[in-house]
Amino acid sequence: MPEILGTFNKDLSKLTRAIRRGDGEALFELVISDRNPPTRLDLVQEPFGNIASADLSINSCYQAGMTVKCIRYLTALVAIGVCEVSHANAQVLVPNPTPEMYVATNKGGSRIISNGQLRFDGQSFTCGRFPTVEDPLLHDYAAAPYKGFLIINPTVFTKVPTTVKLWIYQHECAHALGIPDETKADCYSVSKLRLQGLLPPQGLDQVCDFISAGQADATHPAGPARCAAMRTCYSKSASGADPKASPSNTVR
Repeated sequence: MPEILGTFNKDLSKLTRAIRRGDGEALFELVISDRNPPTRLDLVQEPFGNIASADLSINSCYQAGMTVKCIRYLTALVAIGVCEVSHANAQVLVPNPTPEMYVATNKGGSRIISNGQLRFDGQSFTCGRFPTVEDPLLHDYAAAPYKGFLIINPTVFTKVPTTVKLWIYQHECAHALGIPDETKADCYSVSKLRLQGLLPPQGLDQVCDFISAGQADATHPAGPARCAAMRTCYSKSASGADPKASPSNTVR
């Protein structure tokens, strides 16, 4: 059972993020791509019958032996439900909302923190001139899906060490600054923090521990591979290398 719950929770997190971001490629990899890929009809009717019959869905999976396929089906249903609830509590956003528009359409108690005013553990968190929106409904530690601001979930953000907070924030800052590649965003984050004296070697170890269990997906390498690439960037940053330098030959 612990293994089943672990698989379920990992897939739920990935699916929820992919649905919220409209990441079709990630959804394909997580749900459709399989040795015996289900059809669109399978996702709606088999092995559960009607999607609305949650008890039937769970019973069917238990009878089937809780295979990976069944776990992913159940996870997909829960992820869709989570996103539907989220959308029910907020109006649809325009493609690139301002921070004010984001907060106005979000009913989860979001608020805007002006640039230079965000602080955790006595440390200031900044990203250029961008403000940060605190959103307790965000299904991640932080994100930068829109232009001009970052988003953090203050509830979960406070639960990680200071160095991990800084790394997460600067990783999303890289995205906000126009660096879409996840490996390059990792490199930007550790290089910038080291140059600022905010990421000692033991801090990098904490970051690597934080992502160590991460599995590869459509946009992210696996945790150990990300850590190896960041250590290379970290070493190069000691000589004053540009944080935006590409680490493309350290991974893949």
